[in-house]
Amino acid sequence: METNSETCPFISGQQFTAVDSTYKDDHNKLLWTPQIEPIELRNYQTGESIKVRGPISEMYQDCRHHVCTSTLMSLPAHADQNISASKNITDELEPKSPKYIQKEAYDFLSIYHDDKKTLEIEYKKRLEQVDMEFQQSGTYIQTTDELEYGCQLAWRNAARCINRLFWRTLKVIDRRYVTTNDEMFKEICDHIRVAYNNGTLQASCLVMNPQARLWSTQYLRYAGYEQSDGSILGDPANRELTKVAMKLGWNKPEHERTQWDLLPIIVQADPSLAPSWYELPQDLKLEIFLSHPDTKYDVAIKKLGLRWVIQPFVADKAIEIGGIFYRSVPFSGWFMETEIGRNLCDVQRRNIIPKLAALLDLDITTAANSRLNIDRLYVEINAAVLYSFEKAKISIVDHHTAAAGFMKFMKQEIAQRGNTPADWVWLVPPVSGGMSSLFHQEMFNYVLKPRILDQRDPWTYYTPFLRYEESRKMSAGNKNRRRWLIIRAACVIIRFGLKAMKQRVSVHVLYASASGTAQSYAQQMTKKLMITGYNAKLMELDSYPFQQVNRSRSIVFIITSTFGQGNAPEGGQKVEEWLQKQTNVDIGISNSLSQTNPNGDHPLHWCSYAICAIGSSAYPFFCGFGKLIDHTFQLLGAHRLAPLATCDALNHQYKTYNEWEENTIMTLKAAYPHACSPEKDARSSSFVEQQVSLNTSIRPNFIRLTFDGNSTTAIQSKQTEPFTKDNPFKAVVLKNVELTGTHNNINISSSLSTRKRKLLIPSHFTNLNTDDNRSVRLLVFDTTGLSYYPGDHVCILPENPLANVNGIILACGWKLDNKLLNAPCSLASYTHGKHQTIRQILTHFVDLTTTLRPHTLNAIATYATDSNEQRQILELGKGGQIYTDWWENAPTVKETLHQFPSIRIPLEDLIQLLPQLQPRYYSISSSDRFRPNQLHITVSVVTYMTPHGIIRRGICSNYLQQTTPKLSSNGQPIQAVWQRKPSLVRLFISPNPHFRLPGQEHLSLSMTTKVVTDVPLNSPLLMFAIGSGIAPFRSFWQELQLLEGSQGRFNIERILFMGYRTENDFLYAEELKALTSKTGKTNKLITAVIPVYSRENGVNRRHVQDAMLDYESMIYSLLTEKNAVVYMCGSTRACQGIESTLASIIESCSENNLTLMQANNIIQEYKALGRIKQDMFG
Repeated sequence: METNSETCPFISGQQFTAVDSTYKDDHNKLLWTPQIEPIELRNYQTGESIKVRGPISEMYQDCRHHVCTSTLMSLPAHADQNISASKNITDELEPKSPKYIQKEAYDFLSIYHDDKKTLEIEYKKRLEQVDMEFQQSGTYIQTTDELEYGCQLAWRNAARCINRLFWRTLKVIDRRYVTTNDEMFKEICDHIRVAYNNGTLQASCLVMNPQARLWSTQYLRYAGYEQSDGSILGDPANRELTKVAMKLGWNKPEHERTQWDLLPIIVQADPSLAPSWYELPQDLKLEIFLSHPDTKYDVAIKKLGLRWVIQPFVADKAIEIGGIFYRSVPFSGWFMETEIGRNLCDVQRRNIIPKLAALLDLDITTAANSRLNIDRLYVEINAAVLYSFEKAKISIVDHHTAAAGFMKFMKQEIAQRGNTPADWVWLVPPVSGGMSSLFHQEMFNYVLKPRILDQRDPWTYYTPFLRYEESRKMSAGNKNRRRWLIIRAACVIIRFGLKAMKQRVSVHVLYASASGTAQSYAQQMTKKLMITGYNAKLMELDSYPFQQVNRSRSIVFIITSTFGQGNAPEGGQKVEEWLQKQTNVDIGISNSLSQTNPNGDHPLHWCSYAICAIGSSAYPFFCGFGKLIDHTFQLLGAHRLAPLATCDALNHQYKTYNEWEENTIMTLKAAYPHACSPEKDARSSSFVEQQVSLNTSIRPNFIRLTFDGNSTTAIQSKQTEPFTKDNPFKAVVLKNVELTGTHNNINISSSLSTRKRKLLIPSHFTNLNTDDNRSVRLLVFDTTGLSYYPGDHVCILPENPLANVNGIILACGWKLDNKLLNAPCSLASYTHGKHQTIRQILTHFVDLTTTLRPHTLNAIATYATDSNEQRQILELGKGGQIYTDWWENAPTVKETLHQFPSIRIPLEDLIQLLPQLQPRYYSISSSDRFRPNQLHITVSVVTYMTPHGIIRRGICSNYLQQTTPKLSSNGQPIQAVWQRKPSLVRLFISPNPHFRLPGQEHLSLSMTTKVVTDVPLNSPLLMFAIGSGIAPFRSFWQELQLLEGSQGRFNIERILFMGYRTENDFLYAEELKALTSKTGKTNKLITAVIPVYSRENGVNRRHVQDAMLDYESMIYSLLTEKNAVVYMCGSTRACQGIESTLASIIESCSENNLTLMQANNIIQEYKALGRIKQDMFG
């Protein structure tokens, strides 16, 4: 094959061949080598001389007639490259001609063939294949082996790298098939794990498709925040990258910023995709805190908190292999200690020398230059780096070892291929350079291919950034013209809107919501209908008059969640009762909806409807209430416009809802076209006009904020029934007691005889210690005047933390001491008069801890003054994968405003956009008759960590944890040196008849007197409690204590299985000890308690289901022979596991050879008969 010539990039007119044919040895014919006469390179330290080949100009023996660029941090493009499309920037990575790529491909494949010693027939076949690819596409695709070898050669040829001795060990990860940003980030995470290699760092290279770009210059980079005074907090080298990350949406609140914040990874898998940023998981943020073997330096270094990342991942370079340019090829190696030393000590970087000198009381002024204190400190920092890495057993190399390794590499290269490119300026270590053999070594610097190249930072030519900069430079005349266009567009829209409003079709959007999700979706649907051209009205489901007769045709869209055993949530219970009266359908008793309308009439013949049911498939009655409405509406003659949608919280709920919303509106438009369609009437409009139309349609009509200085907030002197969410009972907190701790150190033992065998029940609780990482609390409220039954729920209305409230106030531009915050205002009408002032509304009415829904983000985007931020918020508002990734971090409202600082939203507008603060449901832990005028709850304080490592706290449990009690744990008034008032907690009762003691299912809170008799005490009970699921069972045993006190104690088996993580979590141990003890002739109230620990020191890791199998004979006897009633309280997963185990026990113990399916059918029959009752939580 003909050799290809190339122009020397440094010396004008010099031609070099791709392969030096003067070397006969195959090992020498590896790479592009200049054809010149041999010349000697001398080492002045050792006196050795080595003959090498080029490149040297035949005309000149030095560079004095040309410009040398070796001292530049980033090498400029070579002089022989063409000018790029921008006309003013030379870019070596501009698209190349097929001729150029083909020539480079031949050269590279020749080198690969020679070095790998492939068969000649295989080599020719490969060339033919490449020729065919060029004919078809003008380029070719390298094999994985070729790619790996090319990357290794590129490292071998990197003139500025001192560690090239190990070039053949480079591990190449081929990920050219990756096409999305999410996949690209996942591969980056995997690359970090491979490269870290448990501390034995692996040289590796991750290769993406040629079009991909990594915006991050390295995986692990510390942020450099520009301060208002011009200083930099963090690493000044990353100031621009930090600005770019913030433009893309990454932003830490100012009060949370530190000088050691790691920047996110910014990726762009294809130029057609917008870049995305990702926070690295906590386990991949690999850092080492520095220490020093000398105590004097160690104290100072630790006081400065010095640290650095464990491994370098260079991500901003490109590689050219055989004419193909790969622009995203992050490379990992290991540090030479001077790299970290420079990062910390260079004046333009961290510049820690002055701070360290101050701590050590060393003079580093110019007057003390002769003392070499700066040099001393610089050396000690390098010593600290080496010491810290070696102590942590992380690979690192010192500069003397690295220099010796390079000298060995250089000699090997000269022996193999005549020379190697080497940049003396970069290779000589910055510490004690003269002591290094490299300092005295002559060397040549030139370019060999495959090669590593610098490339332009991607944000410098990212089109949206460029447009934004251009818009900032817009002339005053253009701005005025733009304002005029906006005003004109607004006039057109208003005129069209007034015309359309007169002829719009009405649609009622109804919701019933337990947590606020269904309500937020209903608000979104209302806005979409308004935009589409319909007169949409939003209201609660119970507020709509379904029972009225002789109505004209109406359209209703119902969005509802489900509560409990497939029942209606608050706001839908009246409709549920009405529907059940009409059809005798009760979803709570039977999950079958096969009943028919007994009356035969069609009271809903006038109604056209569509239903979206919100729920979680973790619950057995998934979307039960929505299914009930759909079924009964059909029975009552209503016309279904669109199929029922079930949106699963565990499976892309928002995506399912969006699809239902889109399909439903399309069906509506086909059945009931609105009179004035924007598509028909709107004139062709400019982009600005379209944006104005979008913004004005998304923003709702807000109540204008005004203040009434003469009015005062109303004080309700007496609480009146009925107590509901809108009229909650205000209960005084009597006690707030921690339940876990050494006071539970109790030893109980008990035995139980069953029909089939005699078993020892291990009801003992010992070695209970305080668990610092977990808190479960007993809260006791004064509820004089409030009634409830064991098994019922209490709904707590939490308060937003003061820090969140103040954060929102400040983010919206108010001062915390503004008196208007506590003045009655017009927003009281927004809360229906429940709250009068802004502070009250922010504290009690709106949810500040929620993660904003997409439709709310779309509205908030209209307040962003930065077009780039507005675009990012609107992307989140689409509800796709970007929103899902953002939502996983659970950002609060305050954090969202900090993330997008250009949002300028009035406080009153934000309040009216936020969802309402919803009540939280707790099982009651007391009996109203056993503890008169009191209500107890068992609260597990919720704290969790997001996938991005941010700690979150449950709003209600943490609010309750911090309430101030009136009494101490022993019931005595708390004596305090300062005046303190016990907390008031707003609550109301939610009856739960499906989880009451036998005989109490049909009791009503409206009864004037409590029913004490007619409650059977002879029903065996089989109870399963998981964690804080013990709560309702405490109300049971208190009720049974009262009843047996008046009726006598029966010899009835009541077995309680309790599942906890560890013995530290055991709750109510003292009470259970008393209940499982036999006193005199009196039988035990609870026959046995069986505790099961799932995380006890990692030994005997068991769950309740495992313990059930140990007592399967007893359980089978209670179920089938003694007709026991089964109660379960715990997470949905735990209750489903217990239910499955019950079926397994029936299958294995039955003498009828039942199949598992038949056993499951028996369990379902028990549930239908009310013999299995479940109180589950998410």
